[in-house]
Amino acid sequence: MRTTSARCMRRSTSETAVAVNGDGNRGRASAIGPYFTYVFSKKFTLSVKVQSEFNVRNRPEGTRLWLQTRIDL
Repeated sequence: MRTTSARCMRRSTSETAVAVNGDGNRGRASAIGPYFTYVFSKKFTLSVKVQSEFNVRNRPEGTRLWLQTRIDL
């Protein structure tokens, strides 16, 4: 199965450490990308997610690669 995932992160409160840019370092980022899921059996599933960030402010920008498994006992 192939589909798309997205996330949005916005920090609503200021950092307690010294502010880098004077606004309390309120970071924000958005990301979107595909993910693939393969069901091996009823008890084992594997997902791979890739999310590319955009609209990033006050934090590092990058691409996330997630590997997620589900094992039913």
